[in-house]
Amino acid sequence: MRLHPGVRLGPYEILGLLGTGGMGEVYRARDTKLHRDVAVKVLPDLVEAGAGPSSAFLSRRPDSNDDRLARFEREARLLASLNHPNIAHVYGLEESDGVRAIVMELVEGETLATRIARGPISVRDTLAIAGQISDALEAAHDQGIVHRDLKPANIKLSADGTVKVLDFGIAKVLSTVDASDTPTILVPTTDQGLIIGTAAYMAPEQVRGKPVDRRADIWSFGVVLYEMLTGERPFRGETLSDTLSAVLEREPDWDRLPSDTPPGLRTLLKRALRKDPKHRLRDVADTFIGEVDAPVVEEPAVQPTRRPWIWIASTVALLVAVPLAAMLGWRYARSNVDPGWSGEVLGGTSIAVGPRISSDGAMLAFQAWVDGLNQVAVMKPESGNWTVLTHDRSRGQIMDVSWSPDGTRIYFDRYLDVPRGVFAVPVLGGDSRPIVDDAIYPKALPDGSLLVVKLTADRRFQLHHVWPDQGRSDPLPAFWTPNQGLPLVAPFPDGREAVFYGLPAGAESGAAYTLNVIDLTNGRSRVLDSSIEIVQGAFSGGLAVAPDSGQVLVDTSAGNLHRIVAIARDGSRRSVLTLSAQTAYLDAGRDGTIYADQLDRIGEILRVPLSGGVPERMAVVPSALVGEAFPLSLPDGRVLLSSRLSGRMRIMVAAGGRDPSPLLETQMDSRTPAAVVTDDEVAFLLDAPPNQTIAIASLATGRVLRRLEATRGASVASLAVARDRQTIFYASRGTVWAVPANDGPTRRIHQGDAVAVDPRTGELVIQLFDASGARLVRVDPSGGSERPIRFTSDVFMALLPMSGSAVDQRGRVLVQVTGRDFWFWQPGVLDPATGRLDRIPLNYDGDALSPGWSRDGAVVIAGFSLASSIWRFRQHTR
Repeated sequence: MRLHPGVRLGPYEILGLLGTGGMGEVYRARDTKLHRDVAVKVLPDLVEAGAGPSSAFLSRRPDSNDDRLARFEREARLLASLNHPNIAHVYGLEESDGVRAIVMELVEGETLATRIARGPISVRDTLAIAGQISDALEAAHDQGIVHRDLKPANIKLSADGTVKVLDFGIAKVLSTVDASDTPTILVPTTDQGLIIGTAAYMAPEQVRGKPVDRRADIWSFGVVLYEMLTGERPFRGETLSDTLSAVLEREPDWDRLPSDTPPGLRTLLKRALRKDPKHRLRDVADTFIGEVDAPVVEEPAVQPTRRPWIWIASTVALLVAVPLAAMLGWRYARSNVDPGWSGEVLGGTSIAVGPRISSDGAMLAFQAWVDGLNQVAVMKPESGNWTVLTHDRSRGQIMDVSWSPDGTRIYFDRYLDVPRGVFAVPVLGGDSRPIVDDAIYPKALPDGSLLVVKLTADRRFQLHHVWPDQGRSDPLPAFWTPNQGLPLVAPFPDGREAVFYGLPAGAESGAAYTLNVIDLTNGRSRVLDSSIEIVQGAFSGGLAVAPDSGQVLVDTSAGNLHRIVAIARDGSRRSVLTLSAQTAYLDAGRDGTIYADQLDRIGEILRVPLSGGVPERMAVVPSALVGEAFPLSLPDGRVLLSSRLSGRMRIMVAAGGRDPSPLLETQMDSRTPAAVVTDDEVAFLLDAPPNQTIAIASLATGRVLRRLEATRGASVASLAVARDRQTIFYASRGTVWAVPANDGPTRRIHQGDAVAVDPRTGELVIQLFDASGARLVRVDPSGGSERPIRFTSDVFMALLPMSGSAVDQRGRVLVQVTGRDFWFWQPGVLDPATGRLDRIPLNYDGDALSPGWSRDGAVVIAGFSLASSIWRFRQHTR
């Protein structure tokens, strides 16, 4: 039905036809109540099969008109809930005289398709447009809405530089379209229903008629990005069939990308256009930041803003002068940028960490991800050319690399459930050979000896000074607790002392780490800084010694930013620069250049069936570091988790895909691990060390009901509740304790690093970490001897504490596992009845941590996807 000017749909008076296309006719209309112009999109009429030349474009076969209209209403209400500056807002539905329409924001300006028709778009302008598109996709995906038909014709460019994405999710509810210009099409398939999308922009799974998720939008985003840069579609054909065939079978011509396309942007495109959705990017906006954006380089620190496009008028002159790599940071507006520093991204794989510069500054060693496992690689920083030196997939992951004093070899380690050894590989290529057994984190000293870390019999990491050629190994009094943070150590240039962030001699396991200097000749140490907190995650953490000054460089948090601080040998501090992303490793050159990786790790709470597959996202963790979230499934279906809020850790609750919100009324520091005490009470950790205690709060009111004062000062790794709900068990500093749920004295149960309760028997399942790896035992709550839980597996239990909700009604135990040929921690399930430990197969490119059972038998985990690049920061000569 064609509407004519003057026709009214409720309060909307039609002014004229704006256009027609695959999604129906669009009219300009006047809202006579609010006195504003709007766009009205009318639901097109159904097309019957075989009814003329458009018979290839058919309606969904089993649906009646009523079914289709009901679905249209349902989806339109969902779309109306979207509220984002880069998404054309849906105001609502309107029905009049049998005509149903969606009323939307009227967006003035040309479409991206019109702009591309004039020729390729510059890299700078492409990034400006793409950043806003990715913001829009992220906002919709977080609400569970998939666009399904992203293309330049559905993207508007307004005169002030704002980008608006149109038609979000409408493809899902419309099932008949026009057939011009390889448009949005709906083609019936034998078993999946229909294909929805525009041929040249459709993901392979869409072409095959399979169910789609947000990764289909990521594919389309990649196609649009390629087209902006080249002026041509990556998948073309003379006919519709030829185009679909190109999508399924051909690779884009990467040589058509402009010569000034940054390496990070090329990598982003290749990852977005992987034909297998399992290997494709998962979160377009988050990964767009990690792959393409420059980090903030500023002093003093300024809180970043999520208003990314204010820079256009005020920073054009600056942008002309900044190197192209730094230009990629335009996605976020920044202020007070220190002109004394400049930053540039170096080459490498899409996940690259651990920069280690050679003594002459000519070569950079780093860890490069190859097919899901990190390997040793080297690059020339000036050219960005790089090559992978190791290819072994049988000994596990790498934790750190170090240059030999003469620069001819690179030392590296391998780690599984326990340290597997330190190796050396020639820089010019060749076979690696073992150097030190059962050790990790090699640090070469000028005399040819090494500092390494080994796991001791009392379940702690300890620093050792080794001379490989002599077979000599001297332990040094520097320690780390496995579940408290990974070993951080860096030698001073003279090789006589080293700085480490950990526990010096005499410090109790579980005590707060301090920054210490240790004399390598006599083992004596002194505290350099007792108050500084180095940010640590799943890698190591930012710690280095500057060869030119001998100052210690550390990455410490500054709110949601990361500040690189220099600490002199006398303990005095000065701030060097501030970054927007976490560093996993720091290094410095003799010329004062700083090398750092910049991690983009997005936390999310995921739910997955025991059989595995693609996880369901339950919530995004706004600001948690890897290993901090510790999710807990609550009786009412919500999830409890930890996140950073206003500079403090806070207990949050999430449900139904909505953003997490604080549980407690108190503003005190609060965090998981946690455990359900009753259907309305939960135990958790309250206050910051050294006053941290286990506390009980009401899930209904968010009030703290009581504190278990006997637990004050405990460093808690896991919490579990007895079957009778009268006792809380917790693991602290290598020991499992019991405390009455209504408060009272604590009671020692058994040695252990984590604890859970078997709901069938009430027995404790205790996890222990020692030099042989991780193991599980059963212990009666009243005490007594341990009974091992034996298992066999081709994966290894990681030295990471299991959740207090790790045991289900069948006695199956959820743990975290690692393997010889993959890097990310994954969930595993141990069935004591069969003695098997199996990895739960996840289609997820990230760490899956702290798995716990939900009441319906699913597995709830904290997921942390990863993207990382290596940066070089140089100070200008003034």
